[in-house]
Amino acid sequence: MVWNLPDMKNIYEIPEYLHSKGFHRIVGERLGVKVSDDFSWDYPKKFRNLRIALVGKYLGNDDTYKSIVESIFLCGVKKPVLLDSEKMVNLSSDELGELLDDYDGFIIPGGFGERGVEGKMRVIEYARINKKPLLGICLGMQLMVIEFARNVFNLPQANSTEFDPDTPHPVVDLMEDQKRIMRLGGTMRLGAQEMVLLEGTKLHEIYGGIKTVKERHRHRYEINDGKFPHLFKLPKEGGYRLTISARSQFVEAIELDDHPFFIGVQFHPEFKTKVGNPHPIFVHFVKSVGEYSMRRKMEVRS
Repeated sequence: MVWNLPDMKNIYEIPEYLHSKGFHRIVGERLGVKVSDDFSWDYPKKFRNLRIALVGKYLGNDDTYKSIVESIFLCGVKKPVLLDSEKMVNLSSDELGELLDDYDGFIIPGGFGERGVEGKMRVIEYARINKKPLLGICLGMQLMVIEFARNVFNLPQANSTEFDPDTPHPVVDLMEDQKRIMRLGGTMRLGAQEMVLLEGTKLHEIYGGIKTVKERHRHRYEINDGKFPHLFKLPKEGGYRLTISARSQFVEAIELDDHPFFIGVQFHPEFKTKVGNPHPIFVHFVKSVGEYSMRRKMEVRS
C-alpha cells in the first residue's frame, strides 16, 4: 500500500492529516483489527517569536540537538538559533556582548570533550551577570559550576577532570564507580534515575511541588560538591552561592536564587518531552524568556 502525502508546514500536521483521510481505518482493515476513531493530537498552531540561542559545537547536522529544538518548538516558540561555541572563544568582550544581546535566553546542551567549552562558559557568565534566562543540560550544568567557581569564587584554574586531569580545583570529577573502568563504551550512568526535589527551589515549583521524580541520564562525570562545599548552599540559606535543587547520590540540579532563570540539570529533560506535553522545565524556561523579552520591550519604549 502506497499513501501519498502532500507537503506540510511542519511534521506534526501529518498524523492529523492521515487521521482525517481515514488512514487508521484502512490499516485496521488490512490487519483485521478494530480501531477507534478517537484521536487527540495537541501540537501548537501558533508560535511566538522569542529569541532563544542554543550554544553548541556539533553544527554539521540538523539532527544533533533535535530533541532540545523540538522541545522548544512544542512549547509554541519558533525554533532556537544555533550558535557556534568555538567562535566565541576569541571574541572581545564587546564583540561577544553585541552578539549575545540579540537573544533573550540561552540553552547550553550536553556534549563531550574540551572543544568549545570555553566559549560556552563565556555565554554562561554573560547570562548570569545580565540576568538572562539560561538552561544548562548535562555538560551545560557542569560548565555553569565551573564558571561560577572561576568568576565568583576566584578559582581561575577550576575545571572538570574531563578537560584537565591535573586541575588543582576539580569542581567536576569522574564518578567514583567510573574511575575503575578502563573501557568507555556502554559504561555511563544511563537511563531513568530517581532524585529528590528540594523544597523552596524554583525546580521544586516547576515540578508542581512533588517530592521525587525520575529523569533520564547519560553521563560519567559529576559535580564535586564534597570537596567544594563552599560553592553550594541548600534552599533558603543566605549568600551568593549555587543552590542545590535536586539530589540523588549526586547533585542533580543547581540554580541561582537572585536570577529569573539560571537552572542547570544533570539529566536530559528533552528525552521526556511529548507532543502536547512538553517537559515542564522547557515550559518554564520559555515562560521566563517571554517575560524577559516583554520587560526588554517595555524598557525600550520608555
